[in-house]
Amino acid sequence: ETRSGVQVEVSKGGLLEVVTVDETANMPVEDAWVNLQRREGFVLSISRQSDGDGVEGFRLLPGEYHVQHPHKEPMYGRQRLRTPVVIEGGKTKRLDLPLVRQTTITGTVRDKSGSPVDSAEVSVLPQGLSPHQIRTKKDGRFETYWGPLGARPMAYYLLARHRERNLAAISEINKNTQMLDLTVGPGVI
Repeated sequence: ETRSGVQVEVSKGGLLEVVTVDETANMPVEDAWVNLQRREGFVLSISRQSDGDGVEGFRLLPGEYHVQHPHKEPMYGRQRLRTPVVIEGGKTKRLDLPLVRQTTITGTVRDKSGSPVDSAEVSVLPQGLSPHQIRTKKDGRFETYWGPLGARPMAYYLLARHRERNLAAISEINKNTQMLDLTVGPGVI
């Protein structure tokens, strides 16, 4: 069907450049995920990865958007922060967002006899703070990354367990914990 008299409104739109930079090294971070949302009558959600210069460009209609702070797991965790940005037609808006490097914890898991425990699960509690599944190597060594949730004070723990052998250990950690050796013993899992 052909219609006449239909009006189409055209908008030039604007460009948003999100620059992701390592907060400590002040260097661009390649392949960081940038998430963008708009909620004006409908929900628009876009996710893209930054290029080699740490930049991701979005061509957008004018209006207000919310940029979720970028992440690149496991080294850079998700920050639960959003930055509002207003896009104007024909203009470029540049937004520099730091990526906060997560704390690295290394260590060894051993049993009560001092032998290394192979394939023990290692995680940070509250649940979900370890961005990926960690298992100890044959020599009992592990390396994991984690970051606190938000700004409110909370206790955090590193849990090591071997389900098949019914072994477990837990130790409180904080942002200054860099190395931790755990001795696992019989435990309730």
